[in-house]
Amino acid sequence: VTGGINRKGVVALDTRAMPSGAYDKIVFQAVSQRWRMMVENRYLNQGGTVRVRFDVLADGEVTNVVVDGTEGVGPVLVSFCKQAVIESGPFRPLPEKLRILLGDNRRYLILFEYSYR
Repeated sequence: VTGGINRKGVVALDTRAMPSGAYDKIVFQAVSQRWRMMVENRYLNQGGTVRVRFDVLADGEVTNVVVDGTEGVGPVLVSFCKQAVIESGPFRPLPEKLRILLGDNRRYLILFEYSYR
């Protein structure tokens, strides 16, 4: 998910055509909301990106949270991104139909984007 810090509202993610669409939207919205609460107006003049990779297990537990790359941001902003993912969980269990398709976990890669105003 990519979203400038200056963007307000719920993350815009069109997942309707994907089998995991409804579940993915819940995950992305929760992480986005948590991240926005952390950064609020404190870091509006920052610019850069952070990629965070993680898994959601069948029971909804968030695991294997790893910063997968950064560009132009310091350790505080990186930690906000990782913390947003960790604190967003646990999620509801993966739906049975999704488990049949994907197995017992769902891997995500989220791109957090800090945008200059």
